[in-house]
Amino acid sequence: MRYKAGDVLKVNYIALKRTTGLIDLEMQVYDEAGIEFVGSPFTMVEIVAPTEDGCIGLYQGTFTPDAVGQWIIRIQSATNGDDISKIFEVQLTKEDDIKTQTQAIEGKLDTAILNIANLDGDIVAVAAQITNLDGDVAAVAGQITNLDGDVAAVAGQVTNLDADVVLVKAQTQSIENKIDAIDLQISSGGYIL
Repeated sequence: MRYKAGDVLKVNYIALKRTTGLIDLEMQVYDEAGIEFVGSPFTMVEIVAPTEDGCIGLYQGTFTPDAVGQWIIRIQSATNGDDISKIFEVQLTKEDDIKTQTQAIEGKLDTAILNIANLDGDIVAVAAQITNLDGDVAAVAGQITNLDGDVAAVAGQVTNLDADVVLVKAQTQSIENKIDAIDLQISSGGYIL
């Protein structure tokens, strides 16, 4: 998953053995240059969420990455034996921004397809004018040339949009694969949500 520089990043963690009441659970944060982030280590705060068997040992820590790159967190508790690390990919945009951009591209693609359909109708109308108006053949031929240029321009836009859609689909598939991989790693505790 991608995170955006300047946005608060919440890290949820379920302690080993779903242990509750930990007071020494800390999150160390290292920036894109591998330097410990200002304020680190951060104390993880327990989030009390009742379940059938009581509290689940859910903790949360937050920080705000201020630069693009790979940020590393390490969560540790000496009393409970927790010690886990994770890399967060921080970009200029986040996944929601990509979804919005994808929707915008799909909207442009729909508009381009509509424009092509409209241009097809215009071409038919111009062909009928050529048949009926012998005196205006030269003028109509100029209109056809302009329409051909418009069709070529729209076709070029459609090609560019198709490439963007393929790229976004590939990125979405990559994100889904990573989510699937994370789901396979989930056990009875000791993992970052």
